[in-house]
Amino acid sequence: MLTAMTAVENIVAGVTSKANIWAVNTETDYHEEKNNGENYLELPQRGELRTVLEPAFDLAFYEEQPAGPSEQRAVAVKLLARRKA
Repeated sequence: MLTAMTAVENIVAGVTSKANIWAVNTETDYHEEKNNGENYLELPQRGELRTVLEPAFDLAFYEEQPAGPSEQRAVAVKLLARRKA
């Protein structure tokens, strides 16, 4: 997930180098950890990703699915977008 978030940040910022994407999780002792069901804490809030992407992208498809407790407003997002010319 961190790789995807880094890629989106690069696109929005106009960064063309992929060095920071390839550097994600390269340490030799990296491993996934269980978060005891709290993975939703790192997800975007409802509407947050759309707000960040809309100025730079035409969103052909955008769908949010609630994740975690409703009071957290966290969502998983599926989207298809094209960079605006």
